[in-house]
Formats: sequence, C-alpha cells, structure tokens
Amino acid sequence: VMMSRLLPHLSAALTLQKTNREVSLKALKVVLAMVLSHNGCEELLAHPNSPGTIVPWLLSMTSMVDTTFTPLALDVLREICDCEEGVRQTIDSTKGTGDFAGPLLVKYFLKTISIGLHSVNSEEIIEVSADLLLKVTKAKKVWQYFHALEMPVFKSMAYALAFRLLHHSKVVTEPVMEVFLQMCEKEMLQIRLQDAACRYEVRAVLIGLAM
Repeated sequence: VMMSRLLPHLSAALTLQKTNREVSLKALKVVLAMVLSHNGCEELLAHPNSPGTIVPWLLSMTSMVDTTFTPLALDVLREICDCEEGVRQTIDSTKGTGDFAGPLLVKYFLKTISIGLHSVNSEEIIEVSADLLLKVTKAKKVWQYFHALEMPVFKSMAYALAFRLLHHSKVVTEPVMEVFLQMCEKEMLQIRLQDAACRYEVRAVLIGLAM
C-alpha cells in the first residue's frame, strides 16, 4: 500500500531526468527495488501511472545519452516483462508529442537492445539484452515493430543476434537462437533478413539453419 502511494511521486520524479538528474536517478533506483520486492511488479503495473508515464519513461531512459540510467531501466523492464501485462504495456507504450509519434519499442527499445548485444564492455548488458528481447518477442504483435525498424537498425539487430550466436556462451546463445528462429519464420521479415545477409555472420547463421 505504501509503495502504491509513492508511485505518483516516483512517476513525476522519473520525468525530471533533464532538469533534476539526481532526483530522477533516485526514483529509478526506488522503482527497481520495488519491482524486485514481493508483488512489486503487480503493484506497479496495476497503477494508473504505469502505462501512461512510468513504462514510457523507462523505455526512453534505455536510450539516454547519460548511460547511467540505461542498465537500471533495462533491469526494471526485465522484471516487469516477466509477466504478460508488463510485456503488453512495454509493447503498447507510445509517445505522441515532439518529433516522434508512435511505438517507443521502435524508437528506443529495439535500438538499445541491438546496441546492448553489440556491447564489448559489459557481459551483464549482453545477457540482459538477450533475455529481455526474448521476453518481448513472446508477444506476436512485436514482429510488426521489427518490420517497422529502419533498415540499418534491422541489419544491426540481425548482425548482433548472429554475432552472439557464433561467439558467445550458452546463457546468451539460447535466447538469441530462439529470437533468430522466430525472425526466420516470419514471412514479412524474410526479405529483410536476406538483405541483412550481406554481413558474413548473418549469412553463416542462415546457412547453418538451412542445413
């Protein structure tokens, strides 16, 4: 009950990332602690501020220039995407103002996951990115957003997945293989995958799967 009373204040604090970075960062840490607590995810997702403010701001935080926010935001999303409602709110999150109107999954999340899979510095970011990507792709609707990605971003994602399949540990290759197989099965993505096969790694994985 106490946490749900805090949520409107946390929600407002999250939006201050540009004007009051420290307050916004503290709010993000409290949200992470909340979702890691017993029934914390359910409480957060059931709150009216979740779909309208909290989840959209979490998604935008994954792609901030100030990368202090990125791993924390990804950790929160990883927890809330363990349940169907969390995946739904993540996928349906939209922003209708400023220079962009449309799904934040395309604007921020999938680009960030692609960058995360390319990471050379953090094993944890690679693992979180692979796990989170698998969780959201459980929802059929997400594939239309893969199709909506700008071609360079789609190629980058396909390359990142293929690279991790060829050069990584089981904890990463298992979720990545599942995502890649699903991509191959989607008719609307097959031509895009063929275009992405200009990269050796993508071509090698596609040939390997065909054999």
